[in-house]
Amino acid sequence: MNSFILPKPQCGDVIFTSTNSRFNRIASFWAQRKIDAMAHESSRYFTHVAVAINDTIALEAVPAPIASASLLATTASKIAPKMHAEDAPTKSHWSKVDLDFGVRLIPIGDILVGAMEKKSPLLVLRSGLDTTESAKRLDILSPYILATIGCAYSIDELQQSMENNLNPLQKLISSNLPNLMSSASDLYTMMNLTPEHLAFLDEWAPDALPEYQLRSYYCSQLVQKILDHAMLTSESDIPTKITPSGLYKALTDLGWRDVTETDYSRGCIQHLNNNNSARSNAARKFHNFKHQYQAAVNHKAIELTVTTISKSMDKSKHSLGNTQFQLDKLININTDNTLEPEIKTDNSIDIKHSPSSDIKNSPP
Repeated sequence: MNSFILPKPQCGDVIFTSTNSRFNRIASFWAQRKIDAMAHESSRYFTHVAVAINDTIALEAVPAPIASASLLATTASKIAPKMHAEDAPTKSHWSKVDLDFGVRLIPIGDILVGAMEKKSPLLVLRSGLDTTESAKRLDILSPYILATIGCAYSIDELQQSMENNLNPLQKLISSNLPNLMSSASDLYTMMNLTPEHLAFLDEWAPDALPEYQLRSYYCSQLVQKILDHAMLTSESDIPTKITPSGLYKALTDLGWRDVTETDYSRGCIQHLNNNNSARSNAARKFHNFKHQYQAAVNHKAIELTVTTISKSMDKSKHSLGNTQFQLDKLININTDNTLEPEIKTDNSIDIKHSPSSDIKNSPP
């Protein structure tokens, strides 16, 4: 392999990494086996996974840094998969770009160089399917990706699953572990949309936010959803509660091939790390994508605001229309019940109190 060849990422590549701490790896693998049957059968174990959405940028889910509240929690926070926050700096090591938490964009080079410098395991799987349509569906400006970036990170589902398989002592330890999570920074959050707003939009403008849902992800869950959306897998291919190691097992069972040595060799990554042009190019593309994303989100926010105002007016008109209808109906009822004198041919007068009753009176 020519060491002067740069890595060759492709859309849909699934990038597996792991902590370089042996203790953390063992703890993580134990936890994954408790949660995920696929992880129990896997021949390789990983603590984190990301997915390439093009040849430069990957999408991943990471928690915010841990603020431990006790000595036990402080100790436990070192255990993977609880330790992802330690690998999530606010500024990337290689390209020097600012990174968010939760579901975020990240230059692929930062993942590769980070794994190499930490001497961490790295493996990349690639589908044998044509990715032309996948690249369109994973475009940074596509509604699904716009809706996914900025979603919160959470492992609540995994913790609940794991606790069902723990003994009392293990449950006690688990209850003192820090809650790995991140705040959301998606469109909902930026617009301060409340459940009441969402209920209104669901009723009056159901197509206003077709791709947006209140969601949170952990790393392998995110990758699974992205692969499904990109039509590289289907929902029935991979269990819903999947860990990084389980995802590796599931994809290899589906025939995904290992392209680490051919397209992501250590020599390629070393050359990437020493290539200032590649670094600046990655940073430039990352910033361009971020600007495009922000502009698209701002446009969507304006569009949603206009839609909300318009639909609010429609609702007001509808409400006024219903009120007018009820008033007209009430008036008609009252008119029907009004005393109506009727002069008869025999000079008597009928006073109709209601359609069903007549009171006959003679003139004085």
